Amino acid sequence: MKNVTIWMRMGICFLFLLITHCAMAQKASVVCEKPMHDFGTINEVDGKVSHDFIIKNTGDKPIAISRINSSCGCTVPEWDKAPLRPGKETKVHVVFNPHNRSGKFNKSITVHLSGQKSNLLLFIRGKINPKPKA
Repeated sequence: MKNVTIWMRMGICFLFLLITHCAMAQKASVVCEKPMHDFGTINEVDGKVSHDFIIKNTGDKPIAISRINSSCGCTVPEWDKAPLRPGKETKVHVVFNPHNRSGKFNKSITVHLSGQKSNLLLFIRGKINPKPKA
């Protein structure tokens, strides 16, 4: 019985080491130094506004943006589909359309990364002055 317990403990230790090694081997990650952009006050009549978020691969493996979702159809993201090499930067271009909107807005943009369980979240906010009444 004692031998079984020793083998079980050794097996658990081996499994723990294997899981730790696999987790450490995945070193692809990205960062955005400024994940929030405030447009301030914009006028509906002036039309669309845009902002470029700069994303950097801080890992040691190439990584690609597989897709990007925004919290509203008024916010449209564009990005480079090519893999981002370690140490390199790319941009996520976000266009916000204030048409038929007024008041404060807060929108989120979710960046899905290939082979990663976690996503990168970006945000835009501001205030919209509505069109003057005719």
